[in-house]
Amino acid sequence: MTPDQLLKIAHDKNGLRLFLDCYGAAQRDICPAHQDALPMRQLAKLMSQVTLLEQESPEEIIYKIAGDAVIDRLGFKPTGTNFLDLLQLTKGRRQLLDIK
Repeated sequence: MTPDQLLKIAHDKNGLRLFLDCYGAAQRDICPAHQDALPMRQLAKLMSQVTLLEQESPEEIIYKIAGDAVIDRLGFKPTGTNFLDLLQLTKGRRQLLDIK
């Protein structure tokens, strides 16, 4: 999916554009963005919208960090919660994810 396609479906076009611009500015050639090149002052505006998840097993994708805006939308702090427990997975989606 291209950045323009992502922007077309995004609810927060300004925030997504800022993220994509920051990421693009940190890229060197065709490599992924380098952490030391990320414009952190600009990205700070987006941090309340950020989540960090870690896949611990095929059945566990655990929230490690959730920004304040994410917590407000969910109505609770999801840190330590299995992301998959928050989804209503259909049988087809479970098979796609290889979850029994």
